[in-house]
Amino acid sequence: MLEAYERLILDAMRGDHTLFTTAEGIESLWDRSADLLDNPPPVKPYAPGTRGPNAIHQLIAPHAWRLPFEREWRDKK
Repeated sequence: MLEAYERLILDAMRGDHTLFTTAEGIESLWDRSADLLDNPPPVKPYAPGTRGPNAIHQLIAPHAWRLPFEREWRDKK
């Protein structure tokens, strides 16, 4: 069983680029993230040890993204 970096180095030596991102891919991620980085949403405080603020649902709602457990619940309707 290889450790994570051993696996990464071995894959690189074998020419397997599956776990590597190209420069084009990184540039694409920066382009997609630019709006969020330029205008980040306000920080929502929450109590330590909890799963986070309920306001997260309002943050992701405009983009129609759903958590996996929400998707399953909606499919059962």
